[in-house]
Amino acid sequence: MQDKRFGRLVVVGYKYIPGNNGADSHYLCDCDCGTKGHPVKSAYALESGHTTSCGCWEGSGRDTYQGFKGSRAHRESACEFYFVEVAGGPLQKFGISVDTVKIRGIKSYGNYTKYYRLAKGLNRAKCWVIEQVMLYETLENFPTKNDIDAAGIGEGWLGGTELRIGLDIDQCCKRIDFLVEQACLKSWRGLYEQFVTGHQRDLRKQQLRKAIAAGLLEDHSKMQIE
Repeated sequence: MQDKRFGRLVVVGYKYIPGNNGADSHYLCDCDCGTKGHPVKSAYALESGHTTSCGCWEGSGRDTYQGFKGSRAHRESACEFYFVEVAGGPLQKFGISVDTVKIRGIKSYGNYTKYYRLAKGLNRAKCWVIEQVMLYETLENFPTKNDIDAAGIGEGWLGGTELRIGLDIDQCCKRIDFLVEQACLKSWRGLYEQFVTGHQRDLRKQQLRKAIAAGLLEDHSKMQIE
């Protein structure tokens, strides 16, 4: 993997993190925008095209509106949406994955400690839309640096922008159930246009800023979040 290019990313190393059977280890990548040492959890994320930048370039990754619009195979690929407890609480996280079997066994992400919701049977594009809705609607519950430190989660933790704290679990589960129901009735673009259009880019910028403030991401001067 060393020196291989994947989109805007070039693999420059691999960081092994002891504990959890090395589950928190990741590849380090330099991005064309100037970001150094951007962490990527797995070789699969790079080789499959799911991760092609540090997040600096709108549309550069495949999990974007343009990415799904341009690839039928990608948007219709198998996927699951999950809502989990992290590090024993009070942190929570929303996410999508092609392999929750490993996550359920707490092998891929060693800090996932409880499942609140696992939505199966939807394609990746629909799971992604649901994820964007939940992340936007809970943005005010982004954890602070003190919250992150107390949970023992440091810089480079994969999925840091998707962390939340102090959520009303029942309310979130009801919202997820509603969105899943809507996803079964609508196309992924119909779902996107009804629930996401207009705030997606704002969500991305705010999450990056909050993740930097919480110490989850390094503040690179060239990181393009404006």
